[in-house]
Amino acid sequence: MRFVSRAAGEEGTVAVEFALVASILLIMLFSTMELALALHARLVISSAAREGARQAAIDGGMSVRVRQRISDHLDFANICEDDAEITITPQSATYGTPVSVTISYDHQFHTPLLRPILGSGVRLETRAISRSEKLR
Repeated sequence: MRFVSRAAGEEGTVAVEFALVASILLIMLFSTMELALALHARLVISSAAREGARQAAIDGGMSVRVRQRISDHLDFANICEDDAEITITPQSATYGTPVSVTISYDHQFHTPLLRPILGSGVRLETRAISRSEKLR
Protein backbone atom coordinates (compact mmCIF):
# COMPACT_ATOMS: atom_id res chain seq x y z
CA MET A 1 0.00 0.00 0.00
CA ARG A 2 1.35 3.40 -0.95
CA PHE A 3 0.68 6.54 1.01
CA VAL A 4 0.66 9.84 -0.75
CA SER A 5 2.56 12.45 1.14
CA ARG A 6 1.05 15.90 1.38
CA ALA A 7 2.92 19.03 0.53
CA ALA A 8 3.82 21.37 3.34
CA GLY A 9 0.91 23.58 4.46
CA GLU A 10 -1.89 21.29 3.24
CA GLU A 11 -2.53 19.38 6.49
CA GLY A 12 -5.82 21.17 7.34
CA THR A 13 -7.29 21.66 3.89
CA VAL A 14 -9.47 18.55 4.04
CA ALA A 15 -10.99 19.64 7.35
CA VAL A 16 -11.67 23.15 6.04
CA GLU A 17 -13.22 21.81 2.83
CA PHE A 18 -15.39 19.41 4.83
CA ALA A 19 -16.57 22.21 7.13
CA LEU A 20 -17.55 24.40 4.18
CA VAL A 21 -19.33 21.64 2.26
CA ALA A 22 -21.03 20.17 5.35
CA SER A 23 -22.46 23.53 6.42
CA ILE A 24 -23.96 24.10 2.97
CA LEU A 25 -25.38 20.57 2.89
CA LEU A 26 -26.89 20.96 6.36
CA ILE A 27 -28.54 24.24 5.38
CA MET A 28 -29.98 22.55 2.28
CA LEU A 29 -31.20 19.57 4.34
CA PHE A 30 -32.92 21.71 6.97
CA SER A 31 -34.39 24.01 4.32
CA THR A 32 -35.91 21.00 2.59
CA MET A 33 -37.36 19.76 5.88
CA GLU A 34 -38.86 23.19 6.64
CA LEU A 35 -40.35 23.37 3.15
CA ALA A 36 -41.90 19.92 3.62
CA LEU A 37 -43.42 20.93 6.98
CA ALA A 38 -44.82 24.16 5.51
CA LEU A 39 -46.32 22.28 2.55
CA HIS A 40 -47.86 19.74 4.93
CA ALA A 41 -49.46 22.54 6.96
CA ARG A 42 -50.73 24.12 3.71
CA LEU A 43 -52.31 20.84 2.61
CA VAL A 44 -53.93 20.35 6.01
CA ILE A 45 -55.47 23.84 6.13
CA SER A 46 -56.67 23.41 2.53
CA SER A 47 -58.33 20.14 3.48
CA ALA A 48 -59.84 21.72 6.59
CA ALA A 49 -61.27 24.60 4.56
CA ARG A 50 -62.68 22.20 1.96
CA GLU A 51 -64.30 20.00 4.61
CA GLY A 52 -65.62 23.05 6.46
CA ALA A 53 -67.13 24.47 3.26
CA ARG A 54 -68.75 21.13 2.51
CA GLN A 55 -70.26 20.91 6.00
CA ALA A 56 -71.38 24.57 5.81
CA ALA A 57 -73.07 23.82 2.48
CA ILE A 58 -75.00 20.95 4.09
CA ASP A 59 -75.87 22.92 7.25
CA GLY A 60 -76.70 26.16 5.43
CA GLY A 61 -73.88 28.31 6.82
CA MET A 62 -72.04 28.54 10.11
CA SER A 63 -72.76 25.83 12.69
CA VAL A 64 -71.08 23.96 15.53
CA ARG A 65 -70.55 20.98 13.21
CA VAL A 66 -68.68 23.18 10.72
CA ARG A 67 -66.28 24.41 13.41
CA GLN A 68 -65.83 20.86 14.72
CA ARG A 69 -65.06 19.49 11.24
CA ILE A 70 -62.46 22.22 10.65
CA SER A 71 -60.93 21.65 14.09
CA ASP A 72 -60.69 17.90 13.49
CA HIS A 73 -58.77 18.42 10.26
CA LEU A 74 -56.44 21.02 11.77
CA ASP A 75 -55.52 18.49 14.46
CA PHE A 76 -53.82 16.37 11.77
CA ALA A 77 -50.96 18.91 11.67
CA ASN A 78 -51.12 19.83 15.36
CA ILE A 79 -52.54 23.23 14.43
CA CYS A 80 -54.62 24.64 17.24
CA GLU A 81 -57.88 26.18 16.08
CA ASP A 82 -57.02 29.29 18.13
CA ASP A 83 -53.80 29.79 16.10
CA ALA A 84 -55.71 29.89 12.81
CA GLU A 85 -58.02 32.65 11.64
CA ILE A 86 -61.21 31.00 10.39
CA THR A 87 -63.80 33.02 8.48
CA ILE A 88 -67.09 31.50 7.36
CA THR A 89 -69.38 33.64 5.19
CA PRO A 90 -72.32 33.97 5.14
CA GLN A 91 -73.43 32.94 8.61
CA SER A 92 -76.73 31.69 7.21
CA ALA A 93 -77.24 30.58 3.60
CA THR A 94 -80.23 29.46 1.56
CA TYR A 95 -80.21 26.92 -1.25
CA GLY A 96 -77.71 27.80 -4.00
CA THR A 97 -75.94 30.57 -2.07
CA PRO A 98 -72.13 30.31 -2.15
CA VAL A 99 -70.61 29.51 1.25
CA SER A 100 -66.96 30.47 1.73
CA VAL A 101 -64.50 29.19 4.33
CA THR A 102 -61.17 31.02 4.61
CA ILE A 103 -58.37 29.81 6.90
CA SER A 104 -55.21 31.84 7.56
CA TYR A 105 -52.33 30.43 9.58
CA ASP A 106 -48.87 31.74 10.47
CA HIS A 107 -46.56 28.74 10.13
CA GLN A 108 -43.45 29.14 12.30
CA PHE A 109 -40.17 27.58 11.21
CA HIS A 110 -38.74 25.04 13.64
CA THR A 111 -35.04 25.29 12.80
CA PRO A 112 -33.31 28.21 14.55
CA LEU A 113 -30.41 28.00 12.09
CA LEU A 114 -32.68 29.01 9.20
CA ARG A 115 -34.57 31.85 10.86
CA PRO A 116 -31.95 34.48 9.93
CA ILE A 117 -32.08 33.25 6.32
CA LEU A 118 -35.79 32.51 5.81
CA GLY A 119 -37.38 34.65 8.51
CA SER A 120 -39.46 33.45 11.45
CA GLY A 121 -42.23 31.90 9.39
CA VAL A 122 -44.64 32.15 6.51
CA ARG A 123 -48.33 33.07 6.30
CA LEU A 124 -50.49 30.35 4.78
CA GLU A 125 -53.97 31.17 3.55
CA THR A 126 -56.55 29.09 1.75
CA ARG A 127 -60.17 29.47 0.73
CA ALA A 128 -62.86 26.97 -0.23
CA ILE A 129 -66.24 27.81 -1.72
CA SER A 130 -69.27 25.53 -1.93
CA ARG A 131 -72.92 26.09 -2.77
CA SER A 132 -75.42 25.75 0.03
CA GLU A 133 -77.71 22.72 -0.13
CA LYS A 134 -79.91 23.73 2.79
CA LEU A 135 -83.59 24.04 1.93
CA ARG A 136 -85.53 26.38 4.17
